[in-house]
Amino acid sequence: PILIIHGEKDPTVPASMATELFAIAQSRAKLVLIPEADHINSITVGAEKLRDTIKEFISTHTSG
Repeated sequence: PILIIHGEKDPTVPASMATELFAIAQSRAKLVLIPEADHINSITVGAEKLRDTIKEFISTHTSG
C-alpha cells in the first residue's frame, strides 16, 4: 500500500507530480491532497485531515 499526501499549493513539487505517481501506482495507492497546503505546512494546515487519513490507512492495512 502507498499513501501519497501532498499540498495542492506546493510551488516546489507541483501537485501534478503526486497525481502522476498516483496514476502509476493505480489500485495500490491512495492520494490525499491538502487544499491550502504548500511544500512545508501540510501538518499545520491539514492537521485533522492528515490525522484521520493516516489512522484510516494504518487500520485498513494492518491486522488488529
